[in-house]
This record gives sequence, structure tokens and C-alpha cells, in this order.
Amino acid sequence: RPVDKRADIWSFGVVLWEMLTGKRLFHADDVSHTLADVLRQQIDFTELTEWTPAPVRELLKRCLDRDVKSRLRDIGEARVAIQRWLATPMGSSSGAETPPRLKPATQWVAIAVAAGMAVGAGVAFWASWRTEPVAEVVRFQVPPPDKVPFGPAAPPVLSPDGRKLAFIANAGVNQEWVRSLDTLEARALPGTENAIATFFWSPDSRSLAYWSFGQNLKRVEVAGGPPQTLCNTAGDAASGAWSPENVIIFHNQGLWQVPAGGGNCKPLTALDTARGETAHRFPSFLPDGRHFVYLRESGSPENSGIYVGSLEDKPGQQSSKRVLAADDRAIYAPLPGSKTGYLLFRREGTLIAQGFDAGRLELMGEAAPVAEQVGWGNPATGGFFSASATGVIAYRTGTGGGSGGLQLTWFDRQGKVVGAAGEPIGARFAAVSYSTDGTQAAFTRTDGQGGNQDIWLHEFARGTSTRFTSDPALDTAPVWSPDDKQIIFVSERDGGRNLYRKASSNSGNEELLFKSNERKTPTDWSRDARFLLCESQDAKTATDILCAHGPRGRPRRR
Repeated sequence: RPVDKRADIWSFGVVLWEMLTGKRLFHADDVSHTLADVLRQQIDFTELTEWTPAPVRELLKRCLDRDVKSRLRDIGEARVAIQRWLATPMGSSSGAETPPRLKPATQWVAIAVAAGMAVGAGVAFWASWRTEPVAEVVRFQVPPPDKVPFGPAAPPVLSPDGRKLAFIANAGVNQEWVRSLDTLEARALPGTENAIATFFWSPDSRSLAYWSFGQNLKRVEVAGGPPQTLCNTAGDAASGAWSPENVIIFHNQGLWQVPAGGGNCKPLTALDTARGETAHRFPSFLPDGRHFVYLRESGSPENSGIYVGSLEDKPGQQSSKRVLAADDRAIYAPLPGSKTGYLLFRREGTLIAQGFDAGRLELMGEAAPVAEQVGWGNPATGGFFSASATGVIAYRTGTGGGSGGLQLTWFDRQGKVVGAAGEPIGARFAAVSYSTDGTQAAFTRTDGQGGNQDIWLHEFARGTSTRFTSDPALDTAPVWSPDDKQIIFVSERDGGRNLYRKASSNSGNEELLFKSNERKTPTDWSRDARFLLCESQDAKTATDILCAHGPRGRPRRR
């Protein structure tokens, strides 16, 4: 909603309260609960001591009135109330009303309040005479190119100098586009057709590194020129970062590194299966160019979070000290000319800033909200936000599938809608699998707020959807048995990407079916129940097909 001076009056009341009581007026365990208390918590004015003068107590009640129509209308009234009380001789018996004698400490509080008001006015006056420009918060929207929609699940990426914004748009094919923030037009980068949604800038803001379908890591000059292939990253490579020393690190199960000019890829981190780790994603370099923060995903929530890595450490020797509990990415945003900055991360749709000391490699201060309704795409893209080294932040709302939410929908062969699963919701759907008799469908549902991936079942006759798995780790890729009595799926709950089986009636527990070091994804179960087909990926080879003789057979490559 639009704000005016009454919001400042409320803030003044909060600060005055905390100066008089020595306590936070609104303080919960996290930001979201604190904001909820601001909206609903009953303010207990008995917290004010007996030494709080009646005029100041009444002033607080008016400043902290949640009804803006009844709130103090002008801060000048506060100045008059405080000065009127200060002008009354302390302890004097003259006059109709004698204020209580103040304790020495309380006298300083009263003086500090008056002085604080003078400083506030002084800063406002002095700022108008400063010779240096004063930074102001400026918000504006960047529309997609004319008649070309933004790509799905594609976060915007700011250049380090804060002057250019890169994004994926789809004019029949996904392609990288760049818009200079001092212009109104965006332009497509030739040669970046079929780019996937995750990409990142060079430190000098002149180049972009990205992946094309086929898992080749490439770089392209924004000013023009053909893309250059840096290395082949077979597997599920996605997010990356580019250091000032021209080292690129990227996710491919663990983190890998390659020279920015191209060359051999080398492992940088190793998954710790004893901790249930399933992926290392979203690296973001710190100012020294040697350390970086990144997300470690684990089937054990207590091990998932943001960690600090180093280019100088061997894969199995990276620090196992968690910096921040998180299930989505965090990026480092520096404060120019300082060794400190912020970690930006998304929690429950809110973009949060947490102070971070890049020298001591630890958090500092308290977290604070930056923006609301920040979108999320999928585990590979993470939250839709980025930051420059100059204090500019870009973010995208929604899930990349429309502001009204997504809905699983069925069509006949002529393209006519024949059914839908419930109401549109803020979630994403994937890996839809029909039962053999056509009465049900199993699918993967990902919470649009960045939550877990689980398998759900939809029954067409009743039009209802029910949860099939609920483990905190990823569950996906359901495949029905020929008789529709069982469903095989892949889960990362035990630290790998292994096959599980469960009765389609949703009764009983999941059963571990096959475990190996390969990243397996089941695709089909033969009608005679003899063979199960899976795709297999690892960091060194391209996708292979595994064929198992029976659901418990020994896989072999095809």
C-alpha cells in the first residue's frame, strides 16, 4: 500500500519505546514471525516504567496506534509534547501537575530522545547540502521483449557492474537476451539458442557463461562474436560462478572447476554420502576470489545449507561447517570498499539479507527482509534473484508459470481439455505417468515456494489428488508396474539417487529396490514385467540406458 509520514511516526514510536524500556518491541525467532507480530501482537504499555511521564506515555499510545486514522498526524506534535514536559522543573511542586522525580539514568533517556529528534531533522537538512550523491531506493519493472515471453523457470542475472540484465526469453526457442538498464530495448545474443535457464557473468561484465542442450559449457561475448565451448559437462550441470582470477566453478553433482579460457574440468568438491549429501549447487565467489559460498543438499535436513569452500582445498577436504541453514541458494553481495557484505537468500517467498564477514567467513548482525513474493523455479535454478557489486538487486515474482498458479491438465488428441487436477496452485509439476488402466496418474509435485519434491497420485473418477511420498529428500520419476499394483520411483533419501518401490494403494512403506553410485532415473517397465529401463548419468559420461532383468535384476548398459 502507499505509505506516508504516518509510517515514520509509527517507526518513531517503536524507537522511543525501545529507548525507554531497553527492550525490543517486536522480536520473534525469525523475520516472518517478527513481521507477523508487527501486524497483530498486542502492545503491553505496562512495560513502561513508573518513571515514564504521562505525556510521553500518551504520546507513545498515539504513535503506536495501528489505526492510521487515530495515529498521531504530525511528528511536530511529538516535539511539542516532549519539550513541554522537559520545560517543567523536575521535582517542582509548582503547577497543576508535578512529574515524578526521575532517576539519573532516566534523565539521560529523556535527553537522548530530544537529541535524537534533533539529529533526525539535522540529517535531513544536511543531506540536501551534501556534495556527494545520496543513494536512494529506486524500484522499477523490466518487461519482456516485445511479443517474446520470458522463459519458464528462468531467473534474471545482473552483471557485476549493475548496468546490464541478462535473462532467457523464448521466441520459439530459449535464447539469452541482454538489456542495458539505461536503454528500453533488449537484444538477443546470436548463437545462444537452446540455452538452459542457468548462466552467469564474467567479473568484467563483458561475457556470459551458459550451458546449451547437450551439456557443453560455453561463453559468449555480450558485445558480439560466436560462442566458445569451454568443456563438456556431461551429467546434470547447471549453476556456476566466475572468479576474478578467471576460474569458473560449476555444479555437476559436486562442484567442478575449469579455466575461463577452456580446458580440462577438475573436481572441486566431493559429495559426502555419510552425511546424506545429494548435490552441491549454486557457488558464489567471495571478494578474495579464492573462497566461495555454495549450497549442500542432503537427505538429512540438518546437513543441508550454505557452506564456504576454497579453491585451494582438495575435494574431500572442504569445510564441513555450515554457515546458514537453507534449502535454496544464497549469493554474496559485497559492500564496495569493505570486507563485509551480505548473503542474499530466499525463505518462504521473501528475499532476506544477512550480514556476512568475508574475512572471517561468518555471519554477522541480524537478517532483514529485502523483497516479497520472490519466485522460485526448480532445484536446478533456485530462487529468481541476483545482485551486482554496486548494490543493485534484480528479482522475478512467481514460479515462471504465470501469476495465477499452475494446474495439471489433460487434453484429448484434438487438443480439447478433458480434465484438471484441482485448483491452480503455486507449485510445479513434472514426470507425469499414467497407470496402465488409465484410471490414475502419478506425478512429481514441487512446492512453488522452493519446497520439497514428492510424488502425488491423481484419481480421475473422483478428481482428487493425494500425496504418495513425504520424505524430506527428493522423490520423483514414478513408473507403474504392468498390473498397476506397484510404483517404482527414484529417491535421494539415503544420500544417493536410488530406486524405491511402494504399493500403488498407498499402503505400507517404501522399499529400497536398487542402490548404486550412478544417478538412476526409471523410465519404463515392460508389459511382461521382465525389464525395467532407467537412464543413468554420472559426471564423466553422457546419459546411458540401464536395462534390468526384472525389478531386482542386475542392470546392464544398452
